Amino acid sequence: MNNGLITFKTIVTFTDLERELLTLARDGYRQKEMGIFVSRTWSTIKRDWIKIYAKLGARTTAQAVVLAMQMGVIGPYKGDNGARLVRGIR
Repeated sequence: MNNGLITFKTIVTFTDLERELLTLARDGYRQKEMGIFVSRTWSTIKRDWIKIYAKLGARTTAQAVVLAMQMGVIGPYKGDNGARLVRGIR
């Protein structure tokens, strides 16, 4: 019995850049610092994060990282090379 509700699955895809930004965030980098790694301006990075938030239904970078890891978009933090952790995620 479906109670009159229609259920469907939505497939959300992420670009390589969006995955890289999520990975950098997972490793503790701030959005302004990410521009250095991906050769983009901060305003472009900011626009990319708005897209990421919308795709994941997230309100913060930390929430986006957690959701992306839960969905398998990015892998878990492995502690490579002494990279910083996102505050609050350990």
